[in-house]
Amino acid sequence: MRAFISLNLLCDESISKVLADLNSIGVKTVNSNQLHITLKFLGDIDKKHVDNISKAVEATADVFHRFDMKINKVGTFPRKDGSGIVWIGSDDQTVIDISKKLDELLYSNGIDRENKPFKNHVTIARPKHDIKNINEYLNSREYHFKEQTINSMFLMSSVLTPAGPIYTIEKEYPLISDNL
Repeated sequence: MRAFISLNLLCDESISKVLADLNSIGVKTVNSNQLHITLKFLGDIDKKHVDNISKAVEATADVFHRFDMKINKVGTFPRKDGSGIVWIGSDDQTVIDISKKLDELLYSNGIDRENKPFKNHVTIARPKHDIKNINEYLNSREYHFKEQTINSMFLMSSVLTPAGPIYTIEKEYPLISDNL
């Protein structure tokens, strides 16, 4: 199973605006029902490791309260060939703290540590060319994002298809509710 751990987002009207702007200039965007922040990409995992992974995710979720997160930036991760990733992101410290704690607990459960710094972002498009022009276009626009309440972490599976990835929620891990 190809898997990752995420915080899933809703595609509200502010995010829909960015997706529509990208579509208007010919950029194919990701499925708006699959928006997420990848906390940890696990790759292909054996089903026998799911219990250890699940323990680590559950232990992480048991430490953090539900929180409101605001997307506050749009950008690109360009590649040398002109392709890249278009993303929306947040400076929210809670997301960064969750990522660090998760990495620590996964490591204590036998999963390798992340070897690159965490980038708090949601991939919204993967253009094959013109990433520089797309970035300039996005920087010329003004976006006002709304806060989203993050209630849970998710273990997701991913199947790659020619039409794009298909994500499935394998398990949900609720964060601590303040309404006890």
